[in-house]
Amino acid sequence: MIDSPIPLKSLPGSLQRLARSRSSSRDPPLGANVQELPQIDKGKKAWAFCFCSFILETMIFGFVLSYGIFQEYYMANPPFNTSSTVTLSAIGTTALALQYGGCLLVMLFYRRYPDLIRRSMWFGLALCSSSLCLSSFATKVWQLIVLQGVMFGIGGGLLYVPVIIWLPEWFVERRGLASGLIFGGSGIGG
Repeated sequence: MIDSPIPLKSLPGSLQRLARSRSSSRDPPLGANVQELPQIDKGKKAWAFCFCSFILETMIFGFVLSYGIFQEYYMANPPFNTSSTVTLSAIGTTALALQYGGCLLVMLFYRRYPDLIRRSMWFGLALCSSSLCLSSFATKVWQLIVLQGVMFGIGGGLLYVPVIIWLPEWFVERRGLASGLIFGGSGIGG
C-alpha cells in the first residue's frame, strides 16, 4: 500500500481505485524521482556497446598484432632498412607490452576515479591517432619506438580497459557471447 497522509476511504471512488492499482503494481509512488537504466543483455544500447567495443578491439589490437607487416616494410625500405631487426621489432613489442602491462595500472586508476574514464578515453584516442600520424614523419628508429611503441601503447591501454570494466555492466546472461564477439575483434584486426 502507498503510505499516504490521506486515508483511502476519504478519496472519491476513482481515486481509490487508482491508489489501489498504484499500490499493487511495481510502479513507484507518485512524485518519486525515477531513473531507468538501459536494458542489459538484449537492449539496443547493450548490443551497440558490443559492436563499438568490437571495432575498438579491431583497431587497437589489430595494429599491434599485425605489426609484422610494418616490420617487413621497415626492413625493406629506407631510412630504416639499415637498422637491426631486433631494434625494429622493439617497436611492436613495446606497444604490446604497454597495452597489456599498463592495463593493471589503468584499471586501478579507473576504479579509483570512475568519473575520469570518458575524458581519458578521449585522451587515449587522441594519443593513438596523433602517434600514428606523427610516425609518418619519423626518420629514426627511436622516434618510431616512442611514437608507435610508447604513445600508441599507452593510448591503446586507455581505450581498452573501459571495455573490460563496462562489459559486466552491459551483459550478465549473455556475457560469454558478448565477450567472444568483442575479443574476436583482435583476431580479425590482426
